[in-house]
Amino acid sequence: MPALPSTQGAAGRKHAYRKYFKDVDASEPKVACSIPEDEPIFQPSPPEIHFQGYAPFQTCEAQLCLRNNDKVPRRVSVVAPKQLPIAVQPLGAGGAAQGAPGGAAPGDGVPAGSHKVAPGMKAAFTVSFCPEDDRDFACGLVVVTEREAFEVPVRGTGPRGVLDFPDDIAFPATPAHAAASQTFLVTNVGAARATFELQARPPFAVRPAAGELALGEVVRCCVDFRPATAGARDTPDLDTVPRDG
Repeated sequence: MPALPSTQGAAGRKHAYRKYFKDVDASEPKVACSIPEDEPIFQPSPPEIHFQGYAPFQTCEAQLCLRNNDKVPRRVSVVAPKQLPIAVQPLGAGGAAQGAPGGAAPGDGVPAGSHKVAPGMKAAFTVSFCPEDDRDFACGLVVVTEREAFEVPVRGTGPRGVLDFPDDIAFPATPAHAAASQTFLVTNVGAARATFELQARPPFAVRPAAGELALGEVVRCCVDFRPATAGARDTPDLDTVPRDG
């Protein structure tokens, strides 16, 4: 599938995917469009679809609405990408998903319905996502109009590890050039494995510098303090750098 413009559109790609309108009558009179060419005829809502907290082989659904901003009826269709766990079904007047021939099964890469929508009205579609695993996911749904094609991004955010740290780490009075240490526990209280880095600025040092925790796993860490001068240190000097993994 070639790259497509975003919801802002692009004149050079405006006729891409017109082949999906198999039911458009070539003799149908052409009506001038009141929408500038750098804007899509249909306004997507939401502009991006985001799935979260999903599990393998469990279906999540979201609704996509396309509003006709022109002053005359216009056709619109939605094409899901091939070989991906995304399906698109047009919604009927009562809000129920319509079956074939209007809908597209996961991975088909065929258009979901071809609607002629009145000015100011919306065409609604149900977007179904049934992943085979819980990894992050990204693709685009191609919205095809009589004039252009553009993508509505679809993102999936899988489970994340969440690390529980103490609110603060307090050191007793420590003479200059002397050393002190404090230990603390880090727990993964999230829903996935967590990989992290710990960074500290002098006169502090932290160990281990990096770690990986399974669900519910706990690691003991240590902060070393070796001040070069006298004085209080009460600024946040320990940084956590989470990593996906």
